[in-house]
Amino acid sequence: MENFDKSLLKKYFNNSTTAEEAEEVLDWFETPEGRDYLSEKIDSDIQSISDEKIHCRVTDIDSDKMLGAVRKRIKSKRHVPRRVYGVTKTVLRVAASALVILTASLFYYTAYDRQAPDAEEPTPAYYATSATEQKDVTLSDGTRIRLNSNSQIQLPVSLEEGRRGVVLTGEAYFDVAHDPERPFIIHTEESEIEVLGTSFNVKTSDSGKEVQVAVIEGSVSFGGRSETDGIVPVVLTGGQFAQMNSGDQTLRVEEFGVENYLVWMRGRLVFDDLSLNQACLQLNRLYGLECSYSEESLSEKRLTADFSPDSIEKSLSVISLSLDLDYERNGRKVTWFRVE
Repeated sequence: MENFDKSLLKKYFNNSTTAEEAEEVLDWFETPEGRDYLSEKIDSDIQSISDEKIHCRVTDIDSDKMLGAVRKRIKSKRHVPRRVYGVTKTVLRVAASALVILTASLFYYTAYDRQAPDAEEPTPAYYATSATEQKDVTLSDGTRIRLNSNSQIQLPVSLEEGRRGVVLTGEAYFDVAHDPERPFIIHTEESEIEVLGTSFNVKTSDSGKEVQVAVIEGSVSFGGRSETDGIVPVVLTGGQFAQMNSGDQTLRVEEFGVENYLVWMRGRLVFDDLSLNQACLQLNRLYGLECSYSEESLSEKRLTADFSPDSIEKSLSVISLSLDLDYERNGRKVTWFRVE
């Protein structure tokens, strides 16, 4: 294919392409250049696998066979009915977020482990949700995960040895079974969250550069994926929230309204004597709203409210009535001012 726009690759792996763009990427994967790209990505992704058991077994597979399995999987998943796979696009997001790793590991376990006649089928290692669904997953160690919409998670084939860990894109709530001998690791594109046993929420941005962690109980270690990324890990305890941005290498910790980051599960927003500025920070993270004030003093008005945020407009209306303020909204920008 001539004139292929390689910027589509990043969008494709982040699940942000249109159906037409995804088709264009899949067509490119069939070209010699596309096959070379997939081959290089397989090598790169194998090196990033944290589960040593999978890593050592997958790397024993012939790379040409692995590439063939990936390409066969891509071909087989194109134009699948959405009711079967629960996705919102006509093209299944087969290559999104570590799919190449998954395909490689699945290739090993299906092509090699099946040689043992009494071997059991492995537990499904990959879950994804559409824009209109959530999914509950319980791991063999008792850890419970609730996956939000438009999210995906890669699970280890086995939790029996070494560290426990998953790879997350999107948002999920974790209730991790306590096991001091085997830490639980959540890997995102730009961060690592390590826990022994606790309840917390993790959300990644579409770009992957921003990661949010809200700890409900227990404690977690939260930081970048390497010691050289310039972000010093922090330990968060129950009632704390942190947002990391790998782009500007910042990590900000807060201690208010943590449970509001579970609004997608609980269906309630609770502002308990927060300033309007604090409430707006949370509205920004939840809905992408950007607040400004006709008078700076308005940002410090105290807000107490408990309601079901059926829509962004309802949330703004409740805050407006609670504080006796008015507002103007222009898309994602909201300006607060006194009632005249």
